[in-house]
Amino acid sequence: MLTPPTTPPTISSNPLKSSASQQKIYSQINSKNTFNILLLGDESSEKYKLICTYLDTYFPEQHKNSNCLFFEHTINTTIREIPSTLKIWDLAGQPCYDKLRHLAYKQIRFDVILVCFSVVKPQTLENVKTIWLPEIKRKSPNTPFLLVGTQIELRTDKKTYELLQLEGQLPITNSFGFRLAKKEKAKNYIECSADRKQGLQELFEEAIITFNKTRYLQSSTSTLKAAPRSFSHDIAPGLGRQHVEQHHGTCSQRGVRHRAFQQGRVNNAVFRFSEETAVVKMLPSFIRATSVGKESGEFLALDLGGSNFRVLLITLHGDGKKGEMRHVTYGVPQELQQGTGEHLFDHVADCLHNFMVDQRLSCNKTLPLGFTFSFPCQQRGLASASLVAWTKGFSASGVVGKDVVQLLTDACRRK
Repeated sequence: MLTPPTTPPTISSNPLKSSASQQKIYSQINSKNTFNILLLGDESSEKYKLICTYLDTYFPEQHKNSNCLFFEHTINTTIREIPSTLKIWDLAGQPCYDKLRHLAYKQIRFDVILVCFSVVKPQTLENVKTIWLPEIKRKSPNTPFLLVGTQIELRTDKKTYELLQLEGQLPITNSFGFRLAKKEKAKNYIECSADRKQGLQELFEEAIITFNKTRYLQSSTSTLKAAPRSFSHDIAPGLGRQHVEQHHGTCSQRGVRHRAFQQGRVNNAVFRFSEETAVVKMLPSFIRATSVGKESGEFLALDLGGSNFRVLLITLHGDGKKGEMRHVTYGVPQELQQGTGEHLFDHVADCLHNFMVDQRLSCNKTLPLGFTFSFPCQQRGLASASLVAWTKGFSASGVVGKDVVQLLTDACRRK
């Protein structure tokens, strides 16, 4: 999390302490400690309000409100106990400044771009597709960017909903935002609310993580893509057969050592993905086999990872035949996202029960169940995973550090 420098360092919940060499690696990866973050979008997306609310809430001593059209503010903070500087830029979105914005791209090298739109103002999303994304691809094609949905508190506002209906429109859904982000090759889709001060800290933390991931993957790719060279062309034509064999044998040994060295680098990189200090965090899934097309039967699946929750029934016929899938999407109200974990998982169990009734599935019949829980977890087995931290605006109490499979099981038993 991004924390003001006045607060003490957060103690990690991971009982494993990092060695000095691991800390050194992490410091090298994060040697850049000044980040230029650009916010783009229409003025009506309230991106300027988003910035001011974020700074006033978390850095009140450093922030002095400004009404300038070209906004830049620098704050000093700590990211995972490393002192860092954030330079937050807001370029004017009015059409009259279209011909001036290119100067900013020439003078400043942005590390991450946040492309903002309001989830209750469809025109701002249309302008993202027709104005802001094309501008990024022309002016800064190699800069990673995130899609940001703002004003999410109005998505469930009755008056706002009615006004949109009069215009034949609806609020932009969370799932649509993720689909658009994937289509436009954004690194992620984040939702936030300036009025409720929701998701702001997570947004700027995600911006830094995105930059670190991009740079780390680029450096890893450039290091690992070099293949062992062929030595057959290095043999001089005048060498005797014995010399040729000796020369080729020596070169082959070099090639073996080179391949082993490269494989060692890959193994080390993958191992460090699971460490607390890793920039690109990855954890073992405990999946030991993939489908072969011969599977048959009925399977239930749950997908919880945002403001919507899906229950699916998958029917497989085996022998490589095409399967069938039926699903229903249920909403996850904000009061459940930020309430108690017991209420949240009770809602999941209720949705599962309603789905089984609608699909005329016998409650006495045992079906395999897969649970997609799209939040950072420490997985200990195929059916055991503890929540590390909430993201995406969720903050339900009593879940962090608990086994989410057990919480789901307990909720189903209560029903």
